[in-house]
Amino acid sequence: MSTDYIVANLTKRQYFDSGVVGGREGTSWRSILRGDSAHALAYLLSLDQYLGYHLAHWVGDCFFLVADSDHSKVPQSLFDLRQNADESPYWTVKNTFADISLNLIAQECTQAFMLEHYLELASHNDEMFVHLAHIVLHLDAPQIEGAFVQQFGTNWRKRYNDLAKSWRPWYERLPMRPDVS
Repeated sequence: MSTDYIVANLTKRQYFDSGVVGGREGTSWRSILRGDSAHALAYLLSLDQYLGYHLAHWVGDCFFLVADSDHSKVPQSLFDLRQNADESPYWTVKNTFADISLNLIAQECTQAFMLEHYLELASHNDEMFVHLAHIVLHLDAPQIEGAFVQQFGTNWRKRYNDLAKSWRPWYERLPMRPDVS
């Protein structure tokens, strides 16, 4: 079984899941800095980029990779946030930080080629379909919504509802929104 990584920002208490943003090819430590995960991280680290979708730049913040194994080397202050002494750094981040994975996908989709890329992934990957559906349902993203409806038709909600019903209760990923966090 492979090790999955999340990129955590201790300063803002946010993280993104490289397996969501980068897809299955983005989950190894080597692939964090290439492909879709790297593209997403570049948005957060470039002051030249406008960020929407409730995102803020990470320049100057303390951020690090956290593995889903217990071998992560993380700042001591992350251990101080644990809810119990046995909790791994990975689960401390997952349980206490805001997940910005879908927000980053929405940000990437402001570029036409990335929107096309994610729509193509969603056409043959149910999990990406649900991710994009959540962006359409929970963020103000008219360009994504228009392309999504064009790609999947006006009855996309039926597919979404069928998937959501079969996945409950384990699928709970929603975009980060300040009004609900």
